[in-house]
Amino acid sequence: MSLFLRSCVAFLFSFLFVMENSGAQEKLSLQQALDLAMNNNPQVLVAQKEVDAANARILQAEAIPNLEFGLNWDETPSNFDITKAGERNIGLVQPFEFPGKRGARSRVAKIDVQFFEENLRRTNLLVSAEVKRVYYQAWLNQKLVANFEAIADLLQQFRETATARYQAQKVTFLEVLRAKTELAKINNEIIAARREAQNALAELNRLLGRPGSTPLALADDFTYQPFTKTVEMVVNEMRQISVSRRLSETLVERGRAQMRLAQKSYLPDFSVGLFNQKRDGQPPFTSDSPLGVTESGLWGIDVGVSIPLWFWKGPRGQAEEARAFIDLAQIQREAVDRNITTAIENAHRSVKAAEEQVRLFEETLLRDVEDELRTGISHYQTDQIDALNLIDIYRTYTATQAEYYRALYNYHVALADLEVAGETALEP
Repeated sequence: MSLFLRSCVAFLFSFLFVMENSGAQEKLSLQQALDLAMNNNPQVLVAQKEVDAANARILQAEAIPNLEFGLNWDETPSNFDITKAGERNIGLVQPFEFPGKRGARSRVAKIDVQFFEENLRRTNLLVSAEVKRVYYQAWLNQKLVANFEAIADLLQQFRETATARYQAQKVTFLEVLRAKTELAKINNEIIAARREAQNALAELNRLLGRPGSTPLALADDFTYQPFTKTVEMVVNEMRQISVSRRLSETLVERGRAQMRLAQKSYLPDFSVGLFNQKRDGQPPFTSDSPLGVTESGLWGIDVGVSIPLWFWKGPRGQAEEARAFIDLAQIQREAVDRNITTAIENAHRSVKAAEEQVRLFEETLLRDVEDELRTGISHYQTDQIDALNLIDIYRTYTATQAEYYRALYNYHVALADLEVAGETALEP
């Protein structure tokens, strides 16, 4: 193969490799992450299957008792020869529940479906909030990495300046050494921040139902948007849409339905049967047939009623269990009602506190520290300050930038927490 062909092949492989790597890392917006979580997160999938199972229990609750087939022989000889039995009955028996029992049982099953549907909505909310927190955490870590890398570039320039000034015999070697030390320290910070960023992306992949090593990049950036709702507005709004509150009310409704079903258990059930009969020894009795004749095609009807004789056992126990369940559900509903308001108020306070921090940075601290850094660099270049003072300014600038991103992260996390405030007040 000629040198030209080898060069072309090498270029082709390099191009394919670059294209493959560039397309392998998926850029994911927050909304796309939420959509993936709703389709793939294990907790959401489990909650969906619970709804499916509850729907299947409706069919079971509405089931009609099976038709029974009966066959018997009466007046059988002592040798149990059924061909010589005096009477044969063959027929069908259909049991019937007391009117209202099947409907009451179906009502309990349908309320269970409502409960698990509400639980699915709550699971979606909680998983969405967790995805947001982890997405914000990954965003924060990537911001810290970028911030540290920018500071590393500044320190690299500072080291080059210090080296040039040392070679010009304007400063001692100590300034060069300090620059190298600070650059090494910031590189350590970069390594740690990158590791934390990878961990956050792995956790995000886990919430999305994917392997943690799946290549992933964040497509969204986040800024400060003022939160203007008062605590009264938020409490009134979120109490009306609270899933946990609806869950607690569904539990009370289910307890009442179970009580109605338990009361139905005191009532009897019925059965109706139809039998075809064949009997020996039927009239007329003649000299030719002194034992009578065999008649076929006779029909018999059977009607049965169950007697709930031992009502103080099973039925009474079911009623007492349902009554206790109603009391428990009412206690939970009252507790949830109180806890929701408290949780919303606490979450609102957290949002406002985080918002104040963000505004403090954006209105004063960021601008002041940037001005101080520019002034410090200018003063160092004109020998007005030494290297130690400039390094202190770098440290302050780095810390301020990092704390600003953390404040912005805390603010967005507080907003995510507010969206699900009180939703953990009731565990199914």
